[in-house]
Amino acid sequence: MHKHNRGKFTTWLYSITLNVIRDFYRKEKQMKRKTVELQKYTTQQTYINDHFDEEAQELHQMIHRLEDKYKVPIVLHFFHGQNYQEIANVLGVTEGAIKTRILRAKQKLKAEYEKVGEQL
Repeated sequence: MHKHNRGKFTTWLYSITLNVIRDFYRKEKQMKRKTVELQKYTTQQTYINDHFDEEAQELHQMIHRLEDKYKVPIVLHFFHGQNYQEIANVLGVTEGAIKTRILRAKQKLKAEYEKVGEQL
């Protein structure tokens, strides 16, 4: 009987130890992933700061702040040279939706640009 209770205890202890180790490695993996993402962003920002004037940097930041549904079509069209139909196929929406999103994105960027201009 005494041996039986000890077996349950060691099994319980091993399961706790295993769970703690799993949590540790899961958190470590998550931290590595975040570090890699941060390094990508830092490298990208350095490139932008080194190769573009202040106005282009501001435009880049404005585009980056757009909602994804506006940002993705703008980037694909103006920076990757894709036409509206190609973007529609990639995003799984109609060509008309892409035209509307690009128009609205340009309107948002214009409004933001004018707002920044007033502050200067």
